[in-house]
Amino acid sequence: MNVLLLCMPFASAARPALGLSTLKARLQEGGVRCDVAYPNLAFADALGHWEYERIADHMAHKLLVGEWVFTQCLYDPGVDPGAAYIDDVVRPLGRLAANDIDVVLAARAAAPGFLADCLCSFSWAEYEVIGFSSSNAQNIASLALAGMVRRVHPRAVIAFGGANWQGVMGAELLRRFPFVDIAFSGEADLSFPAFLRALAAGRSRPYAGVIYRSPRGARAIASPPDLIDMNELPIPDHSDFFIARSQMRKPRGPLPAVTLETTRGCWWAQRHPCGFCGLDDDERVFRSKRPERVVRELRELGGRYDGGRLHLVDNVVAPEFFSRVLPEVAARPLPMPLFFDVRPSVSLDQLRLVGKIHADIQPGIESFSDHVLGLMGKGTRALENIRLLKWCKSCGVVPHWNLIYGFPGETVEDCQAMLDLLPAISFLSPPDSFGELSLDRYSPFHRAPQDHGFHDLRALTAYAYLYPFPQASLNRIAYAFEHECDPPSLDASQRRVLNDALSSWQRRFTGSALLKVEQEDGSLLLLDERPDATQRRVELDELEQALYCACDDIATGDALHSRFWPAAPRDDSLRAAVDQRLASLIRRRLMVTDGDRYLSLAVSERPG
Repeated sequence: MNVLLLCMPFASAARPALGLSTLKARLQEGGVRCDVAYPNLAFADALGHWEYERIADHMAHKLLVGEWVFTQCLYDPGVDPGAAYIDDVVRPLGRLAANDIDVVLAARAAAPGFLADCLCSFSWAEYEVIGFSSSNAQNIASLALAGMVRRVHPRAVIAFGGANWQGVMGAELLRRFPFVDIAFSGEADLSFPAFLRALAAGRSRPYAGVIYRSPRGARAIASPPDLIDMNELPIPDHSDFFIARSQMRKPRGPLPAVTLETTRGCWWAQRHPCGFCGLDDDERVFRSKRPERVVRELRELGGRYDGGRLHLVDNVVAPEFFSRVLPEVAARPLPMPLFFDVRPSVSLDQLRLVGKIHADIQPGIESFSDHVLGLMGKGTRALENIRLLKWCKSCGVVPHWNLIYGFPGETVEDCQAMLDLLPAISFLSPPDSFGELSLDRYSPFHRAPQDHGFHDLRALTAYAYLYPFPQASLNRIAYAFEHECDPPSLDASQRRVLNDALSSWQRRFTGSALLKVEQEDGSLLLLDERPDATQRRVELDELEQALYCACDDIATGDALHSRFWPAAPRDDSLRAAVDQRLASLIRRRLMVTDGDRYLSLAVSERPG
C-alpha cells in the first residue's frame, strides 16, 4: 500500500509537520510506503518567505486570513462566501495595515494557479490513500486540493486529520464535504495504521478515533482514540521537509526548527486546567517519554538535520526534564539550541541550567494581575511571573511569552495596575504577542461558559466568509468563538491604551537595563537605564541595601521585619523604618509589591 500525506498552506514554512513525520516513520516500520509532501513550501516560494510567514504566523488569529486566501478555489463557480471579507471583516476590525492587506490579496490571487500546479505535481494514481493534515489555517486549502484530487483520482481514499477535524468539527466537515471519505479525530498513531491494515485486507469497521459515514450516509464518531505510550513512538522522519526546502528557489529565511515531542497533554492541566486552554479530553491524559529516550532522540535529530534549533512542541515539559535531561545536554552539548515550554514556577537553579545550554523557553505568563490570573484559573501569581522574567534576565535566558486580556470580570483597576507596573519592568523581556482572549473549543470556558461569565457564543465572524453554511453548522465547525462577557470586561478604549503601552514596551526594550553593582567598599549601587528613569545612579543607604538584597527573591513583610529585628518584632519605630524604606524603593520603581510581598528588580551587572 502507498500513502501520500500532505502539509498545505498555511502551515509555517519554518518547521516540518511533526505529526506527518511521526506517522511516516510508524507506517514505514509496518512496511507501508509513505511519502510526505509540503505544498506549503511551494506556496512560500511563490509568495516569498516573509510574505508567507506574515500570513502564517503574524496576523490576528480572529481574522482567519490564511483560510480566506483559498475560499474561491473550494466551491463551484459563482459560490464564494468570502467575496466581501476584506470590507466586512478586515477593515472594520482594523487589525491589518495597508501593506498587510496587499500581501493577503496577492496570496489570494496566486492561490488558483498554485493549486493547479499542485494537481500536476503528483502522480496521484500511485497512492491508494491520500491524507491531509489540517490544523490552524490549513483547512480551506486542503479541502480545495482534496476536491480537485477526487475528480482526477476517484478511487483514492481521501482522509483528513488534525486539530480542525477533532470531534464534532470533523463530523460536520465530513458531512458538508462528501469528497472526504474518512477523518481521524485526536491521536492517529494507532488508528491510522489500523485503518490501513483493514483497508489492505478488505475489511471495514469503525475504529477508535475515526469519523466515518454509516450505511445510512450519516457521519458518526467512534469511541475516543486509543492513546499511545509515548515511548512506543518512532523517531520522526523529517527528510521530506528538508528535501523540499532545499529545492526552494527564493531566499528561505533562517534555518528551520527541527520539531519533536517529549510529552503529550499537560501535567498541570490534569489537576488545574487553565480556563482558556483548548486541549481536548484525550490530550489531558499526560504522558511523557523516558528521559533516556528523550536524550537519544535529541541527539539523533540534532545530528541528522541542518536546523536552527530543536523545538519541543510539548504543551509543557515534564518535571524530570530539568533533573534528568538538561544535565545530560549540559555535559555533552547538542548541535543546535533547544526551545521548550515551561510553567512559570521554574526555579532559579533550573533557569541557570537553561542559560548554561543557551536554550530559549516559552513560559505561560499571560498576565501581571493576580485578579486576572485567578479569573483564568492559571494557578500562578503576578509577582512570580515578574520574578521569572527577572531570573531569565540574570541567567541570560530569552523568554517568549504572551499576555492575554478580556476576561469576564476584568476591571479598569486591573488594567490600570498593569499600566502602572510596566515602567518598572520595562527592562525585562516584553511579550512576543498580546491580545484579547480567544474562547476556544474544548477549553473549560467553552465547556461551561455560564459558569465563567460567558454567554451568546457563536463562531468567529470570519467563519461565515469561509463556509456558505447556516450558523448552526458554523458553530459546529468553529474552533474559536465570539462571545459576550458578564460581568463585562475591558472596553475598547481601555484595551487600546493597554495595547499602546505593550507596543511601547516592545519598541523601547532594547538597551534598557536596571543593574545592581557591588562597589569596592561593599556598598550597592544601582544603574537605572530604563527609558523613563529620572536618576541614572541610585545610591542606597545601609538599611535599603539590606532590604534590597533580602528581596532578591520574593519576601513577605513579616519575614523582613522578623529578619532585621527578631528580638523586637513589635517595636513600632523599627517597623516604621522598614516600611518607609520599602515604600521608597517601590515609589522609585526599584522594587515591586503585591501588598504583602516584595521583590527587588535589579539584576547583577553580569548575567548568571
